[in-house]
Amino acid sequence: MRTHRNLGFTAIELIAVIIIVGILAAFVVPRFAGRGAFDARGVYDNLASALRYAQKKALASNCPVQVAITATSYSLTHSPAPCGSGTGTPVANPSGGAFTSSDLHGITLSPATTITFAASGATTAGSDITISVIGGGQMRTLTVVAATGYVESK
Repeated sequence: MRTHRNLGFTAIELIAVIIIVGILAAFVVPRFAGRGAFDARGVYDNLASALRYAQKKALASNCPVQVAITATSYSLTHSPAPCGSGTGTPVANPSGGAFTSSDLHGITLSPATTITFAASGATTAGSDITISVIGGGQMRTLTVVAATGYVESK
């Protein structure tokens, strides 16, 4: 005797799959649609990289390097050799151009400050400096330890 098997899905199985896909779409799609958090993380990582590069540049050149931070940009400058002669010139980015950032995609930096890395790699500030990167519904902080120039990501 032959048995007849139906191939396919039942209505209950189809409804269950539709409900699961709907729940996933409600929670996952908004994460991919909004770029604010992605842009904020990019600015945070780039600023941390710029601060670390400024410290390394100061150590390597034996001359101070300044990082000027405003609410909407940051830039690196140093004095040409011998140290302190002439006006500050932009620090060259290893990937080309000057090490500046003026398009932060709506991300803000706080507070506006200037950090100077001495030839020893430490900052000339009397205390640690904390910089907030705000955007995409979140706030991340970077702390520059004054005594060593270490850039601490949190």
